[in-house]
Amino acid sequence: EDGGAGAPYGVVLNPAATDDAWALKDETGAVLRPGYSEYRVGDPYNPGFLADLDAMVAEDVAPRVGDPALQMWFVGNEIGLFDRTDRSVQGVRDFRRHLWSDCPVGSSPAAPQCARHALAAFLEDRYGSIEALNAAWESDYPGQDFTTIVEAGPLPVPYEHDCSLTCRYDLQAFVHDHLLREWVHVVTTRIRAEDPHHLLSSPRL
Repeated sequence: EDGGAGAPYGVVLNPAATDDAWALKDETGAVLRPGYSEYRVGDPYNPGFLADLDAMVAEDVAPRVGDPALQMWFVGNEIGLFDRTDRSVQGVRDFRRHLWSDCPVGSSPAAPQCARHALAAFLEDRYGSIEALNAAWESDYPGQDFTTIVEAGPLPVPYEHDCSLTCRYDLQAFVHDHLLREWVHVVTTRIRAEDPHHLLSSPRL
């Protein structure tokens, strides 16, 4: 009760990408970094980020699993996803502008290993054809391959270019229902696999 050695405690885990190659990026290649911690936000589809999570679990979780004083894991802390590093500036990061991470060799919409290919798969499932997407988005992407949208472009970037109101809604649905859920899934399932017996706080992404 007085604190010190043996007192109950929690551990803050840092689910960061260690390399730009498997972090979420904007269309210019700038890595998504939170305003407080400044670490890279990993692309949850990328094997490089998944390997980083495995290393985090091995280094930070595994050695403490049997500690009776441990109470909970905090997945990130004060991440602060603000538009600028200056904490006085209001606004939050728009994940729809940071879907353009690098795709490793072998990635495809059928087996996505990057956010942009996962987005292509989502759009194909949603619309079925490029013609239907073009009609909804008021766009003119050619052909029938949805990878054209996420690779050749023009990339749809909300409030910047080539993204109508429907496009903005679709990208938000992808972020909310797929990208963020996948990020939470890949982080929490790895921690749970190593330690199923301690409280796991909501990821602070």
